[in-house]
Amino acid sequence: MKKYVRFLGFMLALSTVMLFSACSSDDDDNNSNNGNTNTANMTGKINGKSFSWTGNAEVTGDVLQLKASGGIMVPRISLYVPSDVIAGQSYSITRDGDFNAIYMNDEGFQITVGDDDGMITITEHDKTKKTIKGTFYFSTPETSFTPAYSITDGSFSYVYEILF
Repeated sequence: MKKYVRFLGFMLALSTVMLFSACSSDDDDNNSNNGNTNTANMTGKINGKSFSWTGNAEVTGDVLQLKASGGIMVPRISLYVPSDVIAGQSYSITRDGDFNAIYMNDEGFQITVGDDDGMITITEHDKTKKTIKGTFYFSTPETSFTPAYSITDGSFSYVYEILF
């Protein structure tokens, strides 16, 4: 009987070790994004106050959306650029253009950039690795519900995923 209990104890310990060691690398090697993870990092200043946020980036159709938030949903910054954007160039951020920016304040009010009120510079864009880096700044106009906001010294670094 003692041999049987020892054998069961040994088998239980062995199976526990095998279970934990077998699971440790599954997530690392089975990624549909070629080893990339959907992570983001965005830093800058909002009306002179520094921020450093995380979020995600994704391509939908021909638009690459770069999003970051300082909380669950707000405040949030979303940058929109063409998915085939070329690195090494700067682009004007405009309300109705291909390059757009939105700031959502702490109260949840979404404010779109004004006309020609910002700039985005793409410093790196690797479509194979699905990475993009750059800098940006923009301002939003005052509305009846919100003050004007100035987003300056912005930088971003993303690994993105392609949704469709």
